[in-house]
Amino acid sequence: LEGKTRFDHGLFLFDLHHMPAGCGTWPAFWLTDENVWPNNGEIDIVESANYLEYAKTALHTSDKCDMSGVKEDQKMTGDWDIAVGVPDPVTGKTDMIPRKSTDCFVYDKHQWLNQGCVAVDKAKGRIGV
Repeated sequence: LEGKTRFDHGLFLFDLHHMPAGCGTWPAFWLTDENVWPNNGEIDIVESANYLEYAKTALHTSDKCDMSGVKEDQKMTGDWDIAVGVPDPVTGKTDMIPRKSTDCFVYDKHQWLNQGCVAVDKAKGRIGV
């Protein structure tokens, strides 16, 4: 399913019994303003890929938006996703230091391109953070 309806605000509800899985699949429900991306942001409400057994929730934004000062146990029940093995965009050297993805900027130098701040909840039987 795909839609291009524009909303100024809203409450979006959906009930999933399962999501597609398999090599090459990328099931997702996300909101964005593709005409002014990333300045107007992107919200990946639920996203998975291939045979991943859990879903991810993410924010993709312009520079200066991060969640580094937020204590994990105060705002969500999941965990920040970890980026490791990311090549530095200037030197090209691979950085093997694991870093939590708390910077929502899509071009942050210590995250994968367009990673944003990603939260995961690996609890069985539920999706979301």
